[in-house]
Amino acid sequence: LKNIESRNSIMARELSEQSLSFNDLIQLSGESLRRIFIQSNPAIIGLALYNCSSELQRKVLSSLDRDVAEKAFEIMSKNLSTKKLECKRAQEKVLQIAIQLNRKQNINL
Repeated sequence: LKNIESRNSIMARELSEQSLSFNDLIQLSGESLRRIFIQSNPAIIGLALYNCSSELQRKVLSSLDRDVAEKAFEIMSKNLSTKKLECKRAQEKVLQIAIQLNRKQNINL
């Protein structure tokens, strides 16, 4: 990407965004995570976190206000095994928010 970036910064940014996965969010600071997830409702957060590592779940939930985190945890705690598509869509929605915030330079992916 560094090589491409020196020649075409827009293409490098687009490739970087396309290669971003939900699990990559674990590398972000708590403040960056808060900025991303504050823009989603607790149901989306719970769905997005359902199939994630407990480490990522803890990091995201601890970055949120207690009431939002509790509501998201309540959703996560349900049996969502039949809702895999909805969970994937929730993750994609969160990633789109992250990309938008990165473009606005509110976070650094």
